[in-house]
Amino acid sequence: MPTIAEAGIVGYQADFTLVMWAPRGVPEAILARFRQAFVDALNAPDLVEKLKAGDQTVVGSTPGEAAATLAADSKKWGAVARRIQLGLD
Repeated sequence: MPTIAEAGIVGYQADFTLVMWAPRGVPEAILARFRQAFVDALNAPDLVEKLKAGDQTVVGSTPGEAAATLAADSKKWGAVARRIQLGLD
């Protein structure tokens, strides 16, 4: 079976985003420490290599950047879901 690129579809991109959430009301100092610990862990060389082996790329970002990414994902994939009439059973 050919890959999407081998099948002649140019520019196809279907990334996904994982975001860590915390409950509302967690003090900013705690969030900042958690965020930094998470970014540090994701930058550990052995984990980076394991993720690369699975074609995964880690992008540590700010809460604002994460919100912008989620908004763009929602716009893109929401349109697809509506077009194919995807719904919950």
